[in-house]
Parts: sequence; C-alpha cells; structure tokens
Amino acid sequence: MFLSLLIGLGLAAAQTVVVVDPSGGPQAGRSAALEVLIWGDDDQAGPALTGARASVGVVEELVQGESPGLWIVRYAAAAPGEVRLTLSLADGKQLTVPLTVAPLAPSGLAAPDTLSVWAGADAPLRLPYTAAGLSPDALLFVAGEGNVVGTELTPGGVDVLWRPAEDQEVRVVALGALDLRRPGESPRWGSVKVNAKMPIEVKTEPGSSLVVRVGGRSYGPVVAGADGLLALSVEVRAGEVLGEATLEDKAGNRQRTTLTLVRNPRPSLVAMIGGPARQGAAPPPLWVYAVDAQGRPWAGETPSCRAAGGERLTLRAVEPGVWSARLPVELVEDAFELRVDCALGDRLALSTARAPLDRGTPARISLAVWPTELTADLPVSQVRASVEDRRGERLDVEGLSLAAEFGGISGVAAEGQSLRADLTADNTGPEDAVIATWRSPPGQGEPWELRLFATVTPGGLEVLARPLDRAGRPLVGLTVTLRAGDKAISAVTSETGWARWALPTPAGPSFVEAEVGTLRRRVIVAPGLIRAVPDPSTPELIARVPVTLRVGRVSAVSVSVEPRQVYAGPQGYADVRVMLVDRAGRAVPDEALLIETDLGQVEPARPAPDGGYVARWTPPPGVTNGLVKIRVRSVNGAFPETQTTLDLLPRPISLAPAVSLGWITSLGAVNAPRLGAQLDRRVADVALPLYARVGLGWYMTRDAVTDPDRGGEVTLSAQALNVSALAVLRRERGPWASWLGGGLGVTPLLMSATLDGAPLYSGLGMPLPGPVGVLGAGRRWSNGEVFGELGGYGAVLRGSEFGYEGQLGGFAFSLGYRIIY
Repeated sequence: MFLSLLIGLGLAAAQTVVVVDPSGGPQAGRSAALEVLIWGDDDQAGPALTGARASVGVVEELVQGESPGLWIVRYAAAAPGEVRLTLSLADGKQLTVPLTVAPLAPSGLAAPDTLSVWAGADAPLRLPYTAAGLSPDALLFVAGEGNVVGTELTPGGVDVLWRPAEDQEVRVVALGALDLRRPGESPRWGSVKVNAKMPIEVKTEPGSSLVVRVGGRSYGPVVAGADGLLALSVEVRAGEVLGEATLEDKAGNRQRTTLTLVRNPRPSLVAMIGGPARQGAAPPPLWVYAVDAQGRPWAGETPSCRAAGGERLTLRAVEPGVWSARLPVELVEDAFELRVDCALGDRLALSTARAPLDRGTPARISLAVWPTELTADLPVSQVRASVEDRRGERLDVEGLSLAAEFGGISGVAAEGQSLRADLTADNTGPEDAVIATWRSPPGQGEPWELRLFATVTPGGLEVLARPLDRAGRPLVGLTVTLRAGDKAISAVTSETGWARWALPTPAGPSFVEAEVGTLRRRVIVAPGLIRAVPDPSTPELIARVPVTLRVGRVSAVSVSVEPRQVYAGPQGYADVRVMLVDRAGRAVPDEALLIETDLGQVEPARPAPDGGYVARWTPPPGVTNGLVKIRVRSVNGAFPETQTTLDLLPRPISLAPAVSLGWITSLGAVNAPRLGAQLDRRVADVALPLYARVGLGWYMTRDAVTDPDRGGEVTLSAQALNVSALAVLRRERGPWASWLGGGLGVTPLLMSATLDGAPLYSGLGMPLPGPVGVLGAGRRWSNGEVFGELGGYGAVLRGSEFGYEGQLGGFAFSLGYRIIY
C-alpha cells in the first residue's frame, strides 16, 4: 500500500504526503504501524501532524518519527476493504489518504478441522500437520489442555502426539498451530472432541429391560436380574448433552426419561504468542481462539487478556472465534518472558500463553578485568568475557573477540562458555581499555525478519537491508531484491549479513521496498530526509572496561641543576630538577622526597609539569665561591640518596671603585708612601673581559741639594698626583683574579723650595705625560676584592721649569680593596 498526494496550499509551498506500511500493508485484525511523511517542495519537513482518524477501524496512536516530517500512525481494522485515513495538520488543513486493508494471510498448514479421541485412551492422539519442508522445530503448537508427548517427522510434514488431560468428561479442546517459517501468516486452528463412555445404573423390578438412546445411537436392551439392578455403558460424544432412557417392565409398561449426560458443558480457549521475541524487534502478535461446547467458533462475549504486568490488551476479531492483539513493546524491553493470561466469560475457560524473550539470543557481553588499576612497571591484568542472553544465561563464545585499546591481548583461550586472556596494557599513557566485541555467526534456515534502512547522504541515497533467521542471526549469501520506483536491483548479503545499495538521490518523496523470501519491508525516502542508518562494520555487541595506569616503584633518579655555574650575590640562583621514574620510564610524581645542600638554601620541592620536581637554590650571603653539593633523598627510603654539584662563582665585575695604600719609588729621589683610588668599568669582552680604568695616586716627596752659587742647602718638597687612564684585561679563576693593563698618565705636582729654611719659590708644575702600566692580583672577599698591584708611572720633570729635573714617577706597589657592583 502506497500513496503520494500533492496538495496545493495557496501561496505557500505544497506538501507531499506519503503513507507506507513498512511491513507490506495493513491486514484485517492486525495492528499496523504506518509511516507518514509530510514533506514540502523545498525539501523540508511540512506542518506537524496533529491528529488522524479512519473511516473504518481505529487509530490507536500517533507519535513523532525519528526525523522531522516523519510520523507513526498505529492503525487497526477488523475487516478487509477500502478505508479513508484523514490527517490533520498544524496549519489547520486536513488531508484524506485512501488505504486498502488486505485480508489476513491464511495459514499454509494443512490439518483436519476436527479430530476425536476417547477419554482415558492409552495411546496419544496423532495430530497431522502438513506443509512442504515443515520440521518439528518450525512448528509452534498449542492446545487448550493436555500435553504434547512427542513429534514425528512425516513425508508430508509433522505429526504432533498429544494426550488430553486425565478427565473423563466429554468436552471440546481448542488447538492452534503456526508455521514459524512464515511469520506473516495466521495460525491453523482446529479442535479435538474428547468422547467418553458413561456407565448408567438403574434399580427396578426383576425382569425389567432398559434401552438408552444417545445422538441417534441405541444401547441395550439389558434385563434386570433377581436383584432388580440394570447397568450398561453408553458412548457420549462431545456436543451430546442429553440422552433418553426407556424402561419396560414384564407387563409391557414403558417409561421414558431424559438423561443429562454432561451437566456443565464448557467452551475451550487457547492463546498463542506468534513466535519468539527479541529485544529491539517488534513484539510478535497474540492470537486467541475459542470454541463452544459443540466445537463451533465461539460467538459470545469477546475474551479478555492481560499481559504479565497487568495491562489489559485490546482484542480485535479476525474471523469467527479468532482474535488478535498487539503486545506492548515494554514487555519485550523489561520482562523475562512474554506471558499473557486470557479468560472467556466468567472463567468459563482459561488459557495462558508464554513465549521466551531472547532465550539463546546474545543481549550483552559480560566483561571482567582484574585488576583495573595497574602500575606502569607491571601492567598486566586478567580478562574474562562471556556472552549472555537477557536472562543472564551464558551462551557459546562463537563470535566473541577481545582486544586492547592501546596495549595487547595474549593467551586467549576458551574455558567452558567464557573467554580468558591476559592484558598487557600500554604503560606510556594514563589509561588503557579492554574491548570485547561480538559478531553474530551466520544464521540458518528461512528468513524470519527483514530489516531495512535508508538515508540521504551527500553522495546519494544509501540503502541497507539485513535478513535475519528466527534466532536473530544474519543470513549470509542470500539474495535481496530492492525495488525503487520501476527499478529492481538485487544484492547478495555479505559475510556479516548486510546487503547494500548506493542509489541517486530521489527526485521527490517516495519509498523503496526490499524483498527476500516471503518477507517485504518498505521505508520512505525523500531528498533531504536523513535517518539513522547502522554501520555494517560495527559489531552487534560491544563492551569496554577501562584500565587506569599509575606509576610503579622508583627505579631511577636523575638530578640536574640549571645553570651548573652560579655567580655569587643576591641575584644568583639555580633550579634543581629531580625526576623519579619507574622501570617503564614513567615519571613517579607522588613520592615524598627532600632536597638538601651543604651551602646555601633550597626551597621545598614542588611538582613540575613533566611529572618531576623542581626546587630553587640560592647562594648564602657573604660566600663568593665554592663547590656546592645538592643531595636528593627519599623520606620513606623508596630510593637511594642521589647527588650532584654546582659551581658557585664570583660575581662578574661591572663597576668597581677601589682604594689602595702603598709605596712608590723611582729607585732614586722618589721614595714615598702612596694613597691611591681607581674606578674600573667593564666595556667589552675580547679574549678576556676588558675594563676601562681611571686611577689616582697621591704621594709626597722631599730632597735636599747644595746650591753652589749661594753655598747653602736647598730643600725641595713636592706633592704629586698620578692621574692615569688605562685599559685593563682581567682573568678570573674561582675566587682569584689577575690583571694586566696599560695606558697614559700625567702627574701634576705642587713644588716648593727653601734655602736654609728660607722660602725661595713655589709653584704648580705639569710634567710631560708618560706611560702607565699595572700588574695585579686579587681574591674575592665578602662583596668585594682584596688585591695587590704593581704599577709603573712615567713622569719626568724638566729643569727649566723649577731649576730641578729628574724622575718624579716610579714603581708603586699597593694593597687595596675593591667594591664590586
């Protein structure tokens, strides 16, 4: 059944309405879930569907579908024929769509409508059911009472060996049988008449005779003996309630009496759930069949049925004496088995229908991993996996496989209905996982269910179909025919049971139909209609158990200092980095440790981003150099003590003023103490650091000579100031330093002369500039440097200036202290 209807809505876009029964078409007496698509010409969903009603039958439910524009209308009709379905849209419009309700598909089983059996018979009754290729496991048989004691395969089908209940009453028992290979068909109904032999005893005059008539049959006459007792046995068949007894004495007097043979004739009721149910699939239908005490289809009040949860089901007449009902989906999702209890009238007849839920069908994977918290140096866990049905019963492990997300699985072995293995996790990350997957092994037999999916993708229309057997297993190598419009395309199911087609995007709303065997399935397609489509490469069942990895015990300790050489002073520091690793090379970030030093201070260790530890070391005040030892030890003895060293170097000189005291001599007239001052500034680095120096040196000198002209003693006094500019190269080795420099200097002086104590003259003199050279060495102390220096100062005084000439400079040795900046 399919209809596409285009309705113009004024200036607005037109809507196309497509109605499809995915299972092939509505059938009388059965509930159909119709798919309705409301679609606009702009390839967008049309107005919402707000209501639906049918001219014949009942609209049971209206729900939103999986995609915008899709709706599910559940509809049921009691009789075949033409039906008008009226749809109400959110924009106030109503659309009428014609439907055709087909007759219910009759059963393909052949069997007698009625059989008879005698109550108390020794042998069971043989009930023959014939159909081509029928096997006992494909036949579902139910009876209003009694037990099935066996089945036998015959050339034409299957014989069911059935024994009625041990009851001597005459009655009718309703029967039902369903060919599970053909799920779209209705059951084959029938009945068995249970006949009985009933004893009749009469006390009368000796010599009297008795005749009993039942259903046109005559029993007797029997003659009473001397004790006047008459006894005979009559056959009573189902449906025969009354009999007639004729008693005649010796004188020929006759007396007729009506006998009640069956005091409480009862109807018979049988309920049948049309096959097994699986989670995720539509529930099978419920069938109910009832006959009266005569074996005729029940024409009285409709039976009542309740599901196991207490919900009352709605029965719909299919044909005289036959009803059907739709089981709630919740039963399939929640119950352990399908169970329905039915009653006829005021408990005139009772019947309970049961069907297993997913018994033997894998529903989940039970996956256990121990332990789930591992150390990186021993990342091994035990793994156990099994497949379970909905009842929790373990199934065969065929199709079950194990894998690790990052690491490896080894030693996989089957133990009973479980798989056991070992996980070796990837210890380079914080987490791994065990993944168990189950893929259904190929099915067998006839298709029982056909699943069909379609969606529009950027590349076109993708269609998937998967036929399943009665156990829900995929059928491999089966040809499935897909019809799209006037095209029929066949595809063979793959090793996982999927048939796949890639088609052009449909020009407008339509449907595609897949067919395999007696099964048909339809699904609506439209440009822009995107629906959920399973991934054929995905296993049916997946279970994942995460495994966390923490670091193991410390197996190695590394200690580093950056920088390895630190200059003394308040700005000097070094970062001490400690890395603890386990045998896998992973950092151990949670171990208590101490970092100690024999010189300076170390802050408490703090975690570093790389999983190690870092602490800052600072030099002690007043210490200018030394070899510093850094030690790392565990608080709880988890690892041995480890150490490293760093060099504490003197602080580099940038600017250094200095004062000195020494002696200057010219190895002649100049011999005097000398007071000096200097300022060094670093200006460049060549082979060694280069400093520019400005130096001052002050000293006094005195000399006495005899004036030949006056004949007296002349005393000469001078105060000299050495002013020099030098370039100094400095070399440092730990606390020690040496330097060499050279430059120019001038020595202005203030000179006076006396003759025998009387002043002769005085004045300021400026000798010619002369060379200056220094050679010195020093050692750091506190925030400066103690040094000694030897210098040569060239200063020559010309006699024309003061009447004296000679060397005013000389060699100076001085000791001093330099403050370092």
